[in-house]
Amino acid sequence: MDSRVMVWFLGPVGLILAVTALARWWAAPTLDRRAARLRRTAVLATVVSYLVADRVLTGSIVGDQLHPAVPAVAATVGVGICGIAERWAPTPAGEQRAASLTIRRGTEPGRLMPPYVVGLALSVGALGLGYATSGADGVSGSRHWAQTAVTTAPYPGRSYTWPTLAALALLAATTWWALRRVEARPAQIDDPRLDRALRLGSRIRVLRWAGAGSLLTAGGLCLTIGPKLNELTQQLRQSAYLAGGSPAPNAPWDWTQNVGFAMTVLGLGALVTALCVVISIPPAVPRSQPFAVPTRS
Repeated sequence: MDSRVMVWFLGPVGLILAVTALARWWAAPTLDRRAARLRRTAVLATVVSYLVADRVLTGSIVGDQLHPAVPAVAATVGVGICGIAERWAPTPAGEQRAASLTIRRGTEPGRLMPPYVVGLALSVGALGLGYATSGADGVSGSRHWAQTAVTTAPYPGRSYTWPTLAALALLAATTWWALRRVEARPAQIDDPRLDRALRLGSRIRVLRWAGAGSLLTAGGLCLTIGPKLNELTQQLRQSAYLAGGSPAPNAPWDWTQNVGFAMTVLGLGALVTALCVVISIPPAVPRSQPFAVPTRS
């Protein structure tokens, strides 16, 4: 697919994350030592995950084309780094290691899960459409009408279907693993406010990478398939006219053209939604407020 879509997306994302990380970094010293250290760890995970994922994505561009699976692979790297960063989460000792279900309430970033799932579903649907409309070589789009056949390339056909599905499955598995690591982190029962902020922030960092990866994959596929289907439509009509045979279907009854327009709209919507997902900012880390254990009189 056309790599310009991804390059256009990465610029604003990098700027937004850089400004946010810088603001959080400068805000951290105003916190006490414990909270400031945790904030710096979170900022570092955000910066490193972006730099590595950006390198994976931009390093995979060949000419002006990008394999459809690359955005999901890059997002998997980002999710994995955020999951690994949980190793540096504070681990209370002694009785504080007991899990507290109450302290975890209110830390589910529900608004980020639907875009992630929708991105996966839209990606699978686009891959199925690309598979069904691809040519015999698996890398071009094809359409037939009567004795007329036209093709267009490059196209995310059947040669790209299984690698991209594998990349999406890897993204889903890594996201599940990272969220499990966040959930398994021992609760900071001595400071519920700090624990909720840290846990919610970790989940947002994981899901915004996962959501962006699935939506970018869907957006890239849709914005490649949509215009290519419209191109096939125009080529087919022209070829059928020149051949003097039965006229090819015209709007508004041409399903290929209608699907092409719909895919273009869905692709634009996926990219806008991905940008909204990425700029989901984790909550500010509050000052540590150790729980005062009552003394016996």
